[in-house]
Order: sequence, then C-alpha cells, then structure tokens
Amino acid sequence: MDKEKLTIGELAKLFNISVRTLQYYDQIGLMKPSEITESGRRIYRTKDITTLHQIISLKGLGFSLEDIKNNIIPVNDINDVVNLLNKQSEIVIKEIDKLQKVSESIEVLKAEIENKKEVDWFKYSNMINLIQQNNEYYWIVKYLDNKLIDHMLEQKDVAKTISPGWWKEIFDEAIFLEENGVQPESTEAQKLAETWWKQMDKISGGNLELLNKMIEFYYSADKWPEQFKQIQKKAQPFMEKTFLYYAEKNKINMTRRD
Repeated sequence: MDKEKLTIGELAKLFNISVRTLQYYDQIGLMKPSEITESGRRIYRTKDITTLHQIISLKGLGFSLEDIKNNIIPVNDINDVVNLLNKQSEIVIKEIDKLQKVSESIEVLKAEIENKKEVDWFKYSNMINLIQQNNEYYWIVKYLDNKLIDHMLEQKDVAKTISPGWWKEIFDEAIFLEENGVQPESTEAQKLAETWWKQMDKISGGNLELLNKMIEFYYSADKWPEQFKQIQKKAQPFMEKTFLYYAEKNKINMTRRD
C-alpha cells in the first residue's frame, strides 16, 4: 500500500487503540476515513494522524465525544498548525479553570464534614488522594461502598478503574445506537453489552458481592453530577434491554460466584 496511506488496523496499532474504536468514530462522524475501497476497507492518510491525536488528547482531558467533535481542527498547512496550537492553549486555560473548581470542591467537602461533625476517614482519604491527582471523578468515592473502593484501589490502573469514564463511553454509544434504530438484540448492541459485562466482571474480580455493589452505584445516578446523571438516565432503558438479552443468551447467572 502507498506509504502515505494507512489501513484501519495500522492506524489503530499506531495509537494503541482498538479497530472498533476507529469504526465507532467513523459511525458518529467524529473521524471519517479518507477513502473507502470497493471492498469496503477504510483507508486513512497520514494527515489523519493529526486528527486522531487531537481526539485522544481532548479525550484525555475529559471531553465528551460530542465536545471533541466540535473542537477538531483540520490541519493542512502552517496556518492550521498555528490555529491548532491556539486551540490547545485555550484548552489548557479551561483545564486551569477546572482545577479551580476542584479547589472549590475541596471547600465543599470540608464544609460537609464540619456540618456532620463526623468523618468517614476511609472515604475522606481516598477522595483527597484523587483530588490531588486532579482526577475529576473523585466524587464517586462518596457513593461507593468502602469494600468496593478498597478493591478498586488495588487494581493496576487505579485512575481508569475508579473512574466512571468508561461507563460514559458505553452510555454514549448506547444512546447513539438507539437513536439510529439499532435493536438491543443486534450484533452491535450485543458487543456493547459484552464490553460492559467484561469490564464489570474484571473490576469486581468475579466477586458477586462487589458486582452487586457496582450495580447499586449504577442505579444511584440521581446523586451523580448533572452531566453524568442525564447521560445515564438516557442510556439506561436501552442498556437494560441489551444486557438482559445478552445475559439470557450467554446463560449468565447473577447468583453464581466464579
């Protein structure tokens, strides 16, 4: 193949992401391939690397896929590069603003402790630790069972494990599939259910008690920050139908301990 072109597999390998991720970005119009062959293969040009780099960078800063779509800058010449750098500068400024909000959150946490006149030291220490790491998902510690928190903190990739960001990605795709008329029993929906189940099983370590505590957290969305609460509420009906079909098809027994 032309050295200026990349197959979807080559591009995925270059950025250490899955082919399915690139397929999904294509489906939602976030990043379309430069061309599609007669056989249906997606082909990317080397300039598309700049686009994917922007997506991954913005995603790492906590942007939703919809926000990323609105912030992608095409790069074709020097002026475009300058515009891209200006945009990145704006993003850094916004990140500083986010850290300011984290600081304000610490004050809220302090006020809550002062009002209740008691401290759950386990949750307190873990919330502070995540805040110091600039982990925007520190708030979930407040709603998780202590035993589950302890287990999650033992995972190798703590930041990813304790973050509900992976749930949000699944919610976003569930909403996309439903809005496009995809049925819960379809191949696409069932792959999504499989991803959700494997991640839940991985984090819980196959422990039924921990798994149930994670599900309890899932259903506590009314207590979540508005951004996450609305997404969960919108995705929940489709996700439930999808997973029920997946569980029945794969004979998943929620009372079984592996």
